Amino acid sequence: MSKATLFVLSTTLVLITVFLPAGFAQQTAFPGADLYGDLDWQFIGAAISTQSCDQDKQAPVEVTFSALAQEDRIAPLIEKLKSKDTSTRQAAARSLGETGDIRATRPLLDAANDKYPEVRREAAEAMKKLGLPAARTLIDFLNDKDSELRQKAAYLLGMMQNAEALDPLIVALSDKSPLVRRRAAMALGLINNNKAVQPLIAALKDEDDEVRSTAAGSLGRLKDSRAVEPLAAMLSITPSVERSKVRIVGIVGEGDTVAAFIDESNTGNYKRVLDVGATAAVALGKIGEVSLKSLTAGLTATNGWMRGSAIMGLSYMKSERAVGYLIGALRDELDINRRLAQGGLEEMTKEKVGSDPERWREWWEKKKTRKPRE
Repeated sequence: MSKATLFVLSTTLVLITVFLPAGFAQQTAFPGADLYGDLDWQFIGAAISTQSCDQDKQAPVEVTFSALAQEDRIAPLIEKLKSKDTSTRQAAARSLGETGDIRATRPLLDAANDKYPEVRREAAEAMKKLGLPAARTLIDFLNDKDSELRQKAAYLLGMMQNAEALDPLIVALSDKSPLVRRRAAMALGLINNNKAVQPLIAALKDEDDEVRSTAAGSLGRLKDSRAVEPLAAMLSITPSVERSKVRIVGIVGEGDTVAAFIDESNTGNYKRVLDVGATAAVALGKIGEVSLKSLTAGLTATNGWMRGSAIMGLSYMKSERAVGYLIGALRDELDINRRLAQGGLEEMTKEKVGSDPERWREWWEKKKTRKPRE
């Protein structure tokens, strides 16, 4: 799990930012924790604002070993990446990065998809140290016949944030494998170049919901107003399960996408439900106040999931213009939506006023009158 902040809705309802590759979402726990924060990707333990890695300007890594000594060192380190011990794999990945040897690219690519985040983190950092030659090798892998290799390459190119990968990743949005397309959409969000906006908007119409959701999350990261209308059109895409008839155990940020874990029979058996509409709403919130009209319209929807999505989006907008709408949402007929509104208000204002909308309204009016006039 990444070092994200968490939004506690209740002891059973938690909004949590996690870093997990595809397939590991079901392992997410729901501990009570601090406050909620951005659903931004935190791949391989990187901070929310992932540091830029300008590979074009990066000096070549100097190899300080003789060719024979280097050869002797590489093979044992690659072998250690297969160890059953997590710390051994982690140390091996770190050491491979220090060698500066491009032959470490493929083994590190596999290590970057390790089950444990500690190993993934070291593998990603090692690849960054290998620099531009490694990035170009990964770009070549995007054309490999093996779809697993293609998706791993796209995943790591996103971490490396290499400018040369932008166009190849845009092409990868049309890959025949949905997982490759999903990884490409993720990577384009991390590279953070607005040239990817239109291709990502096109990906919102992908036949695969996971790809559409990931593209929406990346558009939220890019914060381009051109995405507002297409994202707003996705707000009505809600899970088929009626929100008022299930126990929602947690709402989870998997990267920049949102999923709900529900217990339909109240037996402790959780089911993951991708929430495309909520993902779009969060993206709209991150784009900013230009999305206000689209999100506030969602507050009047008859569908409870859609209202909840709009509340989440307004919370992520972190704008004073959203406060009044969130106070109004404290009267929503669904308890979970009221809790979302309360949590959003508390995170935005840093105040603990409770769940009573009248108390919030009174607090907000006083705060506005205390503001100095410009």
